[in-house]
Amino acid sequence: MRRRSVTVLFSFGAFLCLLSMEEACTKKPAGSAETPPVTAGADEIVVSPQAGSTLRLQPATMQPAQTELLLPGTIQDDDDHYSKISSPVIGRISEIRARLGDRVAAGDPLAVIESPDIGTAYADYVKAGSDLTNARHALDLARELFEGKALSRRDLQQAENDAQKAAAEFARAQERLLNLHVPQEELDRPLDQQQVHSSVALRAPIAGTVIERTAMLGQVVGNDPSQTLFTIADLTSLIVVADLAEKDLARVAVGQPASIMTEAYPGVRFAGRVVYVSDMVDPATRTVKLRCRVDNPQHRLKPEMFARISLSITQHGPPLPAVPLSALLHEGDQYVLFVRTGPNRFVRRVVAPAAITGSMAMIREGVRAGDEVVIDGALLLENLSSTPPA
Repeated sequence: MRRRSVTVLFSFGAFLCLLSMEEACTKKPAGSAETPPVTAGADEIVVSPQAGSTLRLQPATMQPAQTELLLPGTIQDDDDHYSKISSPVIGRISEIRARLGDRVAAGDPLAVIESPDIGTAYADYVKAGSDLTNARHALDLARELFEGKALSRRDLQQAENDAQKAAAEFARAQERLLNLHVPQEELDRPLDQQQVHSSVALRAPIAGTVIERTAMLGQVVGNDPSQTLFTIADLTSLIVVADLAEKDLARVAVGQPASIMTEAYPGVRFAGRVVYVSDMVDPATRTVKLRCRVDNPQHRLKPEMFARISLSITQHGPPLPAVPLSALLHEGDQYVLFVRTGPNRFVRRVVAPAAITGSMAMIREGVRAGDEVVIDGALLLENLSSTPPA
């Protein structure tokens, strides 16, 4: 009888010991949070109000189906704002007024050239002017004599012809001086007040930046158009040239807006516009030349830079839901995002982007218009969804 009582007491004591151990294991450590900030379920993620307030959301909106056509290209000078300057006379450079990198206005002197051609041309001009004056006096006298019947009509016609020849010679001599860059206002003065020197100022025909200079002090130059002394380009307007595939030709037109991107300025898009699409297809590459003009007021873009032209192309078909690119997470060969299903509740969805244009993604499957998607904080939810529930 005593042995049985001891056995019962021992079993009851063991039960109490196990119960105490279970309570000790389930007791929360001091300082632990009352509720976890987030919990993950099989289908949705529930976050605490504090964690939910850190997430940014935006509803998906219906937009016309578009895609972004990217074309690699090269930045070049704008032909309409570019000039190569050579000497109009044979002579020697006596003064350099513009240096490499200088910004000049139209009409600013670039260099001064001493040329004996100007002296010779001016002497011909003065002689032609004198001959014209004498020929006109002779014509006036011939007309008076003809009216007084003291001169035949034939002699009058000869005087008229001589005056016309003298006028033509004077015009030719004046035009030659103008071609030698002698100012017109100087030739318009009375002959005794004209000051024409044997030097000519080589002036900028356009406003821009001196991007090339071969002129040297004391250099002998000739009136050879192939001898370029200065090159001026207005770098506030540049051209991006790219090859457009034949299959995309019908979706691009002159006047279409474009975005220009470069390696030098990651994330920066420069506004441009298509200004030319070639009418000729390259038979070897099956492409046509495309040119975009881009404004460059701060001279950040440089000629010969590599660039990418981005064109938004509207596709045929119904509108699609669009979400910001920041909402998408790329995992292997698929994209995922998170949609709000209730207060502080989110569900993970695999989506199929139809196209990406600018900062938006067009979604073919996985999102409906009006769905609130997480555009900032999706990575936190992704980490939670991959954590198995406790």
